[in-house]
Amino acid sequence: MEQLKRLLDAAGEAFGRLSSRERLMVLAAAGSLAAFLIFFIGYSFQGALRQGDARIAGKLSQLKEVQRLTSGYSKAVSERDALDRQLRNNKVKLFTLVEDTAKKQGLEVGGMTDRGNHPREGKIVESSVDVTFTRIELLKLVRFLAALESPGNLVKVTKLQVRARADQPVLDAWLTVSTYQLES
Repeated sequence: MEQLKRLLDAAGEAFGRLSSRERLMVLAAAGSLAAFLIFFIGYSFQGALRQGDARIAGKLSQLKEVQRLTSGYSKAVSERDALDRQLRNNKVKLFTLVEDTAKKQGLEVGGMTDRGNHPREGKIVESSVDVTFTRIELLKLVRFLAALESPGNLVKVTKLQVRARADQPVLDAWLTVSTYQLES
């Protein structure tokens, strides 16, 4: 602290010995130096602020993406849980369902063959039945398929083969009907 005081005193004495023109030049140089320092410090702070703003904008963007993914994940989990409940509670008997649906549609089933149970992905088991219709009208077949695959049933027609008959405007149809359950 003492040294700084001595330096300031020496600088004051030296400044006092200068002519007025020299004093003006020293003051102009000191002012220029101060202006440069203020500009340099301000520019550095401004750059740091820009970088901070860019980092904040990046983090906000990442946060929005996380929120979007979280809501999508939550929706997927709830859909999967609902499907698991539906699969767990699926007690569809394919033979009975096909016969009842055919009777409601005024159709006669030509034949049914059980294809058994087949494991699918995870713990899902597929049960299938082959169904045959002979001499069925196209519109009746379409109505039967729509009734069979109604939203309340976990039943899908996984295979359909149709052959037109030459003697009448009817069809012969072979289809595989499947339902799905969780392995017990």
